[in-house]
Amino acid sequence: ETDTKGWSTAWIDQTKPGTSWECGTPNKPIINSAATGSKCWVTDTIGTYLLNENSYVIGPCFDFSSLTLPVIDLDIWYETDIPDIAMIEFTTDHTPGLNINWHQLGNTGDGNNWYNTPLGNPAAGWNGSSGGWLHARHALDTLGGKPYVQLRITFISGNNNVKEGFAFDNINISESPFNDLSVAQIIYPTSSCNLAATDSVIVKIINHGMNSVNNFDVKCSVDGGSTYITETIADTLNFLDTMIYKFTSNFDFSIIGMYNVIATTALPLEQNFSNDTAKADVMHYNNISIYPYIENFENNDGTWFASGMNSSWQWGIPNDTVLTTAASGTHIWATNLSGYHNLAEESYVTSPCFDLSAMTNPKLKMLIWYNETYPTYTQFNIS
Repeated sequence: ETDTKGWSTAWIDQTKPGTSWECGTPNKPIINSAATGSKCWVTDTIGTYLLNENSYVIGPCFDFSSLTLPVIDLDIWYETDIPDIAMIEFTTDHTPGLNINWHQLGNTGDGNNWYNTPLGNPAAGWNGSSGGWLHARHALDTLGGKPYVQLRITFISGNNNVKEGFAFDNINISESPFNDLSVAQIIYPTSSCNLAATDSVIVKIINHGMNSVNNFDVKCSVDGGSTYITETIADTLNFLDTMIYKFTSNFDFSIIGMYNVIATTALPLEQNFSNDTAKADVMHYNNISIYPYIENFENNDGTWFASGMNSSWQWGIPNDTVLTTAASGTHIWATNLSGYHNLAEESYVTSPCFDLSAMTNPKLKMLIWYNETYPTYTQFNIS
């Protein structure tokens, strides 16, 4: 908030045009605030990053000789073209005159909100749209006990589109806690047409704490936290062990509609509550087998389901200066019934499930109204 705290910006290749990194108050259409306070590091506080940028913000020198397994926490916000990428790198080289070797920290799927590029990409990192500030966390692997460590946040762009880029705030480096158990993911169920009255919940549990744990509780709710089922896991999880756990209890997903699934650990001496819980919105879709199927959305939303990032989809009566009426009746599905869609939106409306096994040449007809500005677009997908 008061200064750059020893972080400075530079560029990797002096043949490149330079760096867009600034420490200040972001004032852009999408990246429009710091995570806390008023200042953060961001690729240009008021505009876009550069074409062919290959730049970084480099941190101070860290002495980890007294730490066993340091961990880094930071808040991030990214809005990039898909080929462009941000990542964190580290080095332990410090001998004068020696070429410094930088190494990528972690890979996609490691830690918490750590990189989102597909596995197998030449370089892992963050790109696309985060939709706001995210809290990222990763162990500083192999760096415990090292007397000299430097970190840098690297940003690389191509020669096509430029967007608002990458911002980071609130860096915290500390020793890994002794007791830190988390539900990292709800693996099953996912939205489907075939959920049952006696169905399962499967979760991924990770022990981030340096102490081994056993005989710990894990809880699950399928009604948004109104009621929970608690089970005790007797197995031992050592530091960084991962367990795929299937609840022995069955859960009822038989009614068509939305289920707000929550799974959480309950460790008596837990030191980090920020990663205990995972949540998932699971939709049991309606099954359609009688035709013709005609839906005008007048009585209800038709059991169509809105989801995605920064979704502005709404069912109801339009009240907008452009989109003023329904095609028939009064009700529709639209991106914001009374205004614009959201910035950095990547959203969907998903239909019920259709059984077309008895049909030879099924056809779809629908009425649409659109008013979009490039590069915004809408498309129809079939799965």
